[in-house]
Amino acid sequence: MSELPAYEPVFEFETTDADRSLNTIIPDSPNQPYDIHQVIRRIVDSEDFLEVQPLFAPIGFNWQMVVALIPGFAAREVAVAALGTVYAVGDAEANVGALGARLAEQWSLATGLSFLAWYIFAPQCAATLGVVKRETNSWLWMGVMFAYMVTLAYLASFLVYHGAVALGWG
Repeated sequence: MSELPAYEPVFEFETTDADRSLNTIIPDSPNQPYDIHQVIRRIVDSEDFLEVQPLFAPIGFNWQMVVALIPGFAAREVAVAALGTVYAVGDAEANVGALGARLAEQWSLATGLSFLAWYIFAPQCAATLGVVKRETNSWLWMGVMFAYMVTLAYLASFLVYHGAVALGWG
């Protein structure tokens, strides 16, 4: 054992007050609400993550909806849990009534219809794109399918949202 070199860390990390303040972002109790926007901004946002939301504002999406799209791309049903997380509803999949009540407070009918229209036309999931790549043996067709479906979803959401707003549902 004496023949092994002594371990010397390559990097030394300095803990700052900002690092210590991260311990206060999420409360100890899982039932206590917190602002996921603040969590994202403090941990991963370099002032560019949440700025994607203005691209989705014309279809009525707020930042919470945009955040839910990301895990929703892995599997659509995960979007429900993601919405529960960003709206601070504990165990959203088991407590759908609480999530529904929160969404009814936060979303207009036009926004909800736009979100549904998005998921009707958006790419199914990452696994579907993987199968398209494998079956066509082409990154091109997978990319074409993804671009076409995202464009179609955006256009459908845009038309539904603005149509619903014109009808007074917004």
